[in-house]
Amino acid sequence: MYKGIEAHPDIIRGELDLSAPASADFFKNQTPKTRRHIEVPSYRGLIPYPIIPSENFPDNPVNEDIFNPVVSRHHEIFLYGRQVFNSLGGLATRVSRVALTEPQVHNGRGGLHTHFEMSPGPRDDAGRAKALILSDAGFYPDIGIDLWSGSPEIRPIEDGEFEILRRIDPANQNRYQNLHVDTAPFRAFYDHFLLKQPFLNASYGDIERFAAYEKFKSVRELGQILLQDLIDSALRDFRSEYEDLREGEKLHPNAPIDPAELIYRALGDDELRDRRLFYKIRRKAIGYITLADSPAKSKLEMDMAPVAQAA
Repeated sequence: MYKGIEAHPDIIRGELDLSAPASADFFKNQTPKTRRHIEVPSYRGLIPYPIIPSENFPDNPVNEDIFNPVVSRHHEIFLYGRQVFNSLGGLATRVSRVALTEPQVHNGRGGLHTHFEMSPGPRDDAGRAKALILSDAGFYPDIGIDLWSGSPEIRPIEDGEFEILRRIDPANQNRYQNLHVDTAPFRAFYDHFLLKQPFLNASYGDIERFAAYEKFKSVRELGQILLQDLIDSALRDFRSEYEDLREGEKLHPNAPIDPAELIYRALGDDELRDRRLFYKIRRKAIGYITLADSPAKSKLEMDMAPVAQAA
């Protein structure tokens, strides 16, 4: 066990002091009122730190007795407020990380909910897209929350604890047994998010040709090029971080080399995806060309103005 770990720059958000030790002693000095105003700390504001399991965590966590559950379902990202759940990003992130945890350190006396407010996760679409990709890729932070003493201690996760958290699901080799990731709502969010991106490397000629198409089949290959361009645009500030995490073995062993593959999986790799998205991309292309033909418009306006038309 690690005691009195110095606070890592990624650990603290909200009212905790970056210079203070993130140890059990810190939380003992908090009053019930201030304690519940501290959000669950997280990795770069994207992925909340997990509850550290005990060495007695069951190998086959199944609740046969609902009145005496072996494990409980912990939404690592929980968003308060009806207005938040009306957003595509809120709906997607809430179900992106549901961990199986031991009840006594989840919602029991002295558990996580005694000490922390839930983490709302990132509140902007760019952050939510990163969080969804990381969850889909099986990312776990190196830091966790140890609640077994009755007071939380934020510390590095040990190898044996990682083995429990990252136990491969025998029914799905691409997932962990103790972390459920529901990707069904990802599609609607990615549809919305990608259309907000500026074209990155697409040529004016390709955009112009796609804006003028009349038959879907005649431009399907071109449409796929533009879709890939929007995905590349969405990932332009995140690809290197993803690659570093994968090379550092911080992701699921079966996580794809290119994070774009995770977006494609969520969008649905079929003709229905193309028909659903190409109409919207065409409207974006028309807006782009219209503004491009106006000498008074800057490239930034060309990139961003069509978003409203394509939403």
